[in-house]
Amino acid sequence: MTLKELQGMIKEEFDALQNEAEDVDVSVSDADVDATEGDDSMEMLKKIYDMLKPKFEDMEGDDMDEEMMDEEMDEEMMDEVKDDERKMKQLIWKKQLQLDLETQELKILQVKMQVTHQLKLLQVMENYTKVLKDSKS
Repeated sequence: MTLKELQGMIKEEFDALQNEAEDVDVSVSDADVDATEGDDSMEMLKKIYDMLKPKFEDMEGDDMDEEMMDEEMDEEMMDEVKDDERKMKQLIWKKQLQLDLETQELKILQVKMQVTHQLKLLQVMENYTKVLKDSKS
């Protein structure tokens, strides 16, 4: 559902509600109002206040709960960020260790190649020495 469709539906419902409200005929006569009773307006207001007070107190509690939930969510998010940072550091550390290991392996390979080269040179020198001895004899 798009925003325009939703706005259209809301407008239709609002117009229908207004039409219903316009169709209601409210007429009040002096017979409907009892002016002979005493002034109970303060008492009536007190009753209304007492009826509404718990609802507003609940709403204040909800605001407090929402603030606490927001704080808890912020703490959870910070914990997640710290956890992610820790994981990232571990990953970097692991990669660094792998790189160090590969570097060491390359150095070992280089030394092996040097030793192999030296051995071949020794063989060549031995062969040369042998050929020289053979040629003198």
